[in-house]
Amino acid sequence: VHGIKRSDRNIGKVYSKSSSFLDYVRISLKKLELDESKISDSLVLEYFEKYKHRMNELEAFNMLKVVLGPCIEVLILLDRLCYLKEQENIAWSGLVKLFDPIKSPRCYAVVALKK
Repeated sequence: VHGIKRSDRNIGKVYSKSSSFLDYVRISLKKLELDESKISDSLVLEYFEKYKHRMNELEAFNMLKVVLGPCIEVLILLDRLCYLKEQENIAWSGLVKLFDPIKSPRCYAVVALKK
């Protein structure tokens, strides 16, 4: 997508604030600072009708993300920690909880001290 930096491509929790798919698309385009006038309402609704039969697949994918996401994040943290444990110039390494995991699941930091 032109004009958008890769780090800016997150629209956040727009879906829960939207009253319809069309509203979701319009809010998302505004948040991404894209020209929404280039996409007509009829085109958006046409796409929705064309792919709505796949909504169950989308819901299943989102459930997998919710269930497997934290597991994958822990595996990544443990992999980084194992790498540090293997290094001869590291005196100590560990996972440190920075804040309450209820507020944010990404509450851990990988910390290491050099020898």
